Amino acid sequence: SVVRLLNALILLLAWRSAKSLRAPIGYWSVGFVLAGMSMTLLAFRNVMPDFFSIVVATACIVGSQVAIQEGIAQYMGKPGYMKKTVLMIWVIIVAGSLFFTYINPSVNNRIVAYSISAALIALIGIKTLCMRDTGEDTPRRFTIFLFVLFMCLMIFRITIAVAQEEYTDLLNS
Repeated sequence: SVVRLLNALILLLAWRSAKSLRAPIGYWSVGFVLAGMSMTLLAFRNVMPDFFSIVVATACIVGSQVAIQEGIAQYMGKPGYMKKTVLMIWVIIVAGSLFFTYINPSVNNRIVAYSISAALIALIGIKTLCMRDTGEDTPRRFTIFLFVLFMCLMIFRITIAVAQEEYTDLLNS
């Protein structure tokens, strides 16, 4: 979480001076801050109430992915592209986190719900990046590759969570 917060600080400093990329860098900075917060909250699992270490942490990590997606859309010149969709995914995962924490407690179902939402947001990121083919755009292609790799990891994670017996704690899964 410290590395993510340092990345956020660096992006915030870049945001101040990079006027042409102010919107994307701002979203990416918020994304790193939220990711750092989520990891910090998760680290305090079993120390602070479940609401903060599970529900708020999940809201922050998915919010981080939403902010990064919006930064990509801004960078690609597609402001607002799929904004409603990714925000809807965020609302559903937060509701699912509440449901699978308090109403029908299940670590496996929380893993599956998060993994599906993360894979969907990555898929939207891929679609956003593929909207403009500039030929030799290595950073864009590398980011697409990372999103594909991340989606494969999420599919693997879903498969393992479904195949395994119920986990008692996310940190021991």
